Amino acid sequence: MLKERVVQPLFRLLQEMSDSDDVPYVQQESIREEVRAGLQASADDATATESESTLEAVAPVFSQGSVVESGDCLPLSDPQDDLVISMGDQEQRSGEVDRSKLHLAKEFLKGMKKFTGKLQRLPQPNIRICVIDTGLDKSDVLVKGQQKRIVAEKSWVPSDPTVHDNDGHGTHISRLILGNTVSADLLVAKVTNSKTFDRNSVECIVEAIDWAVKHDATIISLSLGFCKDDERIAGALKAAMQERRFVFAAAGNWGLNRPRAFPARQKGVFCIYASDGNGFRDSIDPKNEGRSSFTTLGVAIPSKWKKEDVYVTGTSYAVPIAVSIAATILAYAKQDPNLKEQDWSLLSSYQGMCSVFEYLSAEGEHHRFLSPEQLVTKGHGTKEEIQKAIREVLDFGA
Repeated sequence: MLKERVVQPLFRLLQEMSDSDDVPYVQQESIREEVRAGLQASADDATATESESTLEAVAPVFSQGSVVESGDCLPLSDPQDDLVISMGDQEQRSGEVDRSKLHLAKEFLKGMKKFTGKLQRLPQPNIRICVIDTGLDKSDVLVKGQQKRIVAEKSWVPSDPTVHDNDGHGTHISRLILGNTVSADLLVAKVTNSKTFDRNSVECIVEAIDWAVKHDATIISLSLGFCKDDERIAGALKAAMQERRFVFAAAGNWGLNRPRAFPARQKGVFCIYASDGNGFRDSIDPKNEGRSSFTTLGVAIPSKWKKEDVYVTGTSYAVPIAVSIAATILAYAKQDPNLKEQDWSLLSSYQGMCSVFEYLSAEGEHHRFLSPEQLVTKGHGTKEEIQKAIREVLDFGA
């Protein structure tokens, strides 16, 4: 009886949860209800003393809230702590950084400059990128030089109505985007003052996503990751992506100890891992679990915080590199007089951008390594050659 009521439904639930690219919450919830009912029925049966202990042991797993993944961040006995964010990236000073990794990062960024340097900043509507993070330090030298590209800003932190960054995380993200794009403007959405989120932060993120949509963001950048899914964030992102917006999120920095983070594992979201400048993965990367996963530079990236040189590592910092590549691809297409309307429509979709990303990436041991250097390897050195390559990828994909 216990097998029919509990074990078999529980096994089906685990099978449903194993597909991390598409987690059907409603379907899983119905199975959880079946398990609850089976557990309760067994507990009411006077002869089923075994099931009573089973109910006690697994009930927290099916408590109200998000889907529980294996290798959870917190003890399952505390269902109130079902959302924990991980932004535990590294920030090193000059004497701490691996010089060989730093050299590879600098070489990669030189390639990014060549990739973006062929474009012009034209007087037309630019691609808009919304960075949802810890805000922005406007006194930063690079940021001050790009003030015109910051077109909207808002804080959802109750104690701090300004977008000023007290942590540095959001500033590093924005610096990387501003420094590695030409035809892209920035929307700054501040949802926290630190790398630590509590449950109340979820609503801030949801409102920031909605705000990004209202301000016509083309790309939403989320250098953050939860251990568990959240319906509210998932719903807001799904609505945003239905309007042909791209969402990029960090895979997580916990290595193989846990699955890739949410929302990076949500269907339609580009999940970004961190590698060195040669494409070799860092030990922080979780397991690759889907086609929408790419790795790019996220190790020993030069940055600044409060006028001091720092070097940042983490999937959080790989996200703005991938975002910058996507924005630059869109800019090449927008400036291409030979691009057909149907090709632009395809490029503006998740499938189309995936196809171009695959062309711009090399097959690695665990992930596809996204790098503009692939254009040089494939013989596309001029603006026109890059535009032609994008058209051909889209025509083939269509």
